[in-house]
Order: sequence, then structure tokens, then C-alpha cells
Amino acid sequence: MADTKKDATIEKKPVKKVKKVVKVEVPDVEEKTDSVKKTKKAVKPVPVEVKEEPITDNVSENITSEEPAPEVFDEPPAAQNDPKTEENKEITTETHKPKRGRKKKELSEEEKILKNTTFYADPVSLAPKEQRKALRRTEHIIAENGERELNMEDNVWMDEYKELAGSAESGRVLKGELAGMRHADPGNIESTLIADIKFKTGALQVNIPVDLLFDYDENSFRGEGGARQLEEAVRSRITGEVRFVVRSVDQKTGIAYADSLRAQAQVTNNYYIHNAPKQKHPRIIMKKDADGNTVGPLVHGRVVSVNHAYIIVDAIGPEVRIGLNELSYLHITDPRNLYSVNDEITIRLLSIETEKVKKRDNEYVLVKATGSVKQVYPDNTKQYYDNFEVEGVYSATITYIDDQGHVYCSLKDQYDCRCKFPVYGSKPIIGQKRVVKVISKNDEKGFIYGTFIS
Repeated sequence: MADTKKDATIEKKPVKKVKKVVKVEVPDVEEKTDSVKKTKKAVKPVPVEVKEEPITDNVSENITSEEPAPEVFDEPPAAQNDPKTEENKEITTETHKPKRGRKKKELSEEEKILKNTTFYADPVSLAPKEQRKALRRTEHIIAENGERELNMEDNVWMDEYKELAGSAESGRVLKGELAGMRHADPGNIESTLIADIKFKTGALQVNIPVDLLFDYDENSFRGEGGARQLEEAVRSRITGEVRFVVRSVDQKTGIAYADSLRAQAQVTNNYYIHNAPKQKHPRIIMKKDADGNTVGPLVHGRVVSVNHAYIIVDAIGPEVRIGLNELSYLHITDPRNLYSVNDEITIRLLSIETEKVKKRDNEYVLVKATGSVKQVYPDNTKQYYDNFEVEGVYSATITYIDDQGHVYCSLKDQYDCRCKFPVYGSKPIIGQKRVVKVISKNDEKGFIYGTFIS
């Protein structure tokens, strides 16, 4: 076994740069232990690459396998002051600018609605500082008694924005007018229907998705046909008053998203569910009379929708649907001839029960109630029956025309009378005032029959 080690060295050369690969061979090593002499291990030579670096005449470096030559990344002296290199640096600085963050993807109207109407929506999004400063600008007024400032912050836009922002933060119930409706995707009738709410002067845009405008069974409005029925249901509410709580408002765009079901739940809780003695309003509950019969309370409400077969009344929170048979003791064919949206009306509640409703990520406790208009007053039609005599002539209002050619009238607005369709003269029109002559009476059924004489 060889006992000496060979060192790998680099000889002096007149050139300034040297690139040489030196193979370093490590001789066989003989290892020993206390009791056993191990076999020799052969180590393969490892090539070591030596980087270029300037070498002077007075310097000689030895490179061994234990201490390899350091890597040098300094720029050559000739390239440091090269004008072309400096020019390339300037070009590189201008063209290769640092990459900015990815531009945010513009949300669709459907995505905006989903983002801004849930429980987790950001209540208030402020505008940029410059825009806020412009909204709070002041101007000077020159008056006879000196110069003073006019605070432009107290304008209509800021006043209405502050109320909307306050509702978003605290849950305060506001009121507005249902001014219109539109689809999130104008070309798709099955896309989300949005109610346009006019709040005060309408300086800001308030949007309520229809599923948060009123409670309904979504399975009943599936497909294109169901979407058109839903449009008709919203259309019948236009110009009506709407309670709402703001979910989110953006100061930069002036757009707010609101929730009418949340307002309904809060008002319902105050009048129907909550029983705190400190409340200033009475609690609406069902009671029993002396005979043990359940008697519903009288509630002063407001008509929010009028249809050809029913009306919907806001009974201080819950919306009560009242059909034709509960509108009047007299024969009524079309409520649109008697009621209009926003009419104030007194109804008697017939039943009250609570129900949990979930829409989107929001949960509400609402009250489902039934009611009647005619049961507010006792049925006095029977006592009026004897007031009309055969051959008597009375004023009448046309209320209904059926498919068999029968015309129904209300005699003196007290009792119904059925007449034949006139052979001569002008055709009858619902709501028209005419003169009717009573020709017969059926005491068993309580019917009165007549004919038009004018």
C-alpha cells in the first residue's frame, strides 16, 4: 500500500484565466479495529471542476480535495464600464417590470347577489379616500354679516347613504317603494329576479332578490312557466310599500342589497312572538270567548298585492292571503275593482302559527296567518233580505258576469241579485251602476232575481 499522498496543484501560467478539471485520487485506506483488521476500501476518483478566475504572476494556489476553489461571480473588468452593457441594463429595467398581482375577476350579477345578501356579507364597503373627501367637501358662502361655510356633506345622497349604512350595521328596519323589477341575466327569464326599491328620493340603488322579498314555495315556480308566474306575482306588488333591512351597502358604487324577510321576522317577533312588558306595542294573540270559541284579534293592515282571485295584506309582519269568499258577504268576482295596493284595511285573524324558513344562508322565524275581511263585521245580509220587495225598483252595482250569461248585482250595496243578460241596451260592465227591478224571491235559498230596466 502506498504511504504518500499526491497533491494536485495548478502551475503558474502567464494567462489570466484558467479552466482546468483536476482529478483527485484518494489512495486505499486501511482501517483497523481492536480485534479485526478490515479489508481495504477503494474510493473512486472524483472529478472537481475549477471555475475561471484571474491568476496573477505572484500567486499560486493549491486545490485539494478537502478545500475546493471558491466560485467567483464578479463581472469581468472589461464589462463593468462597457457602455453597451450599461445600455442593455437600462433596457432591461424598462421592459422587465415586476409583475403585479392578478386582476380581480369581475363578478356576475348572480354572484354579487349571493355575496351581498348572506349573513356573512360585509355590511359597509367604503369608497376610496379621494371619493369620500369629495362627498364631504365644504364651500364658502358670502353673506352680509360675513363669510361662512356650507357643509356639502348634508346633501341628499349622503343622508340616504348614512341611513342605509346604519341599517346594515344595526339591523334597523327601513321602508321603501317597490318601483320595478329586472332579471340578473336579462337574456335568461329563469335567472334571479331582482326587485328595485326606491328609498326616499332614490339617490342610491337598493336591490332585493325576489326570494328575500316575500316567502313562497320555490318548487311551485320552476321552469319558464313558473318564472313568468313569479314575475306576475312581483308585478302585482309594484308601487307597494316594502319593509327591508340592508345586508350590505357599497359607498363607491352607491348600490345596496337588502332583505325584506329579515324585516318581516323582526316586526313579527315584536308583535306576535316577543312578550316583554317593556314593549310599547300590544302582543297579537288568539283568544277564546265565553263559549270557548277561538276568536282572532282585529289588525289594521295594508294591502300589498291585488289579484283577480285574492288580496294579500301586511298584518303588521305576516302577509295574509284573503280569498274571494272571505272578502265580503256579497258576491265579489274581482277584488281589483274594490282594492288597490297600499289601501289600509282592517282584518280579523283566524289562525296564527310560527314557522322557521331558510333562504340562502339565512334563517328566519316567521308567522303564518289566515284572515278575513268580512268577519270583521257581523253578517247582516239576512236582515236586508226582507227589505227588498217583488216589483220593487232599486239601484244596483254590477259585481260579476258568469259564463252562463248571468249578471250579479248588489242591490243598494246590501244584498245580491241575479239578473239575465239584457237583450237590448248597453251591455253590462263590472262596477257599473244600473237600475234593477226585482221579479222574484226564493225564501228557502235566500235568492233574489231581477231584470235591468236602465
